[in-house]
Amino acid sequence: MFLVRFYPLIFLLQGYCLYHAYKNGSQQKWYWIIVFLPFIGSMIYLYENFYNRRNVAQIQETVKTTFVANYQVDKLKGQLKYSDTESNRVALAEEYINQRDYDRAIETLNPLPNKGSHIIMMLMFCSYHQAEYNQVIKYAKLIEDKKEFKNTQEMAALAWSYHHTGQPDLAKQTFDQLDRSFCNYNFRLDYVQYLNETGDNTAARALSDTLLDELGSMDSYELSMKKGIYKQIKAYSKIL
Repeated sequence: MFLVRFYPLIFLLQGYCLYHAYKNGSQQKWYWIIVFLPFIGSMIYLYENFYNRRNVAQIQETVKTTFVANYQVDKLKGQLKYSDTESNRVALAEEYINQRDYDRAIETLNPLPNKGSHIIMMLMFCSYHQAEYNQVIKYAKLIEDKKEFKNTQEMAALAWSYHHTGQPDLAKQTFDQLDRSFCNYNFRLDYVQYLNETGDNTAARALSDTLLDELGSMDSYELSMKKGIYKQIKAYSKIL
């Protein structure tokens, strides 16, 4: 009775071991051990193939990520089936986005009749990652005057969408709005990349130097908070 409660987990663990055995060309005996002794066989297989701590940590992380993600989606789908509300649809769509399943995120959000700015921005984000640039622009027209749209990754996506649809003036105009001193470093790095890709190398170098000067003027605590983007800007500046 105790193991019955864990049948789904045992089944997934067994499936993973069979997949790993197949992928790595394991001996035939392992298939029989895993199939006929689902739990014990899988544990023996894991011990034999992932005996050191590093490998154990890797397999645990892989299994946990897969199982938790599937569990979370199933849970949220169940909540939506029980109560089809906007909040439940948004929660499920956000989980799909976390898993980069943009098609299902859009399918989940589209039935909502009255879409607020937050939902439209989610649709913009998904459409951009599917290279549906005209759709991004279409959504942006619904919220372009909204305060919550300003200085966001969706606004940067709009700038790139103008670029990809052959509208350089609107792309530059949108990037200019994101180019604010001592903030928006991720989006301003996008602007540097845009300028470089469109042949304005002088402007790209000038903006890159400005960003590095701003970051260089910060105290150690402020700079530590922006360590990641500082490294990215510095690395990109070397190719300009």
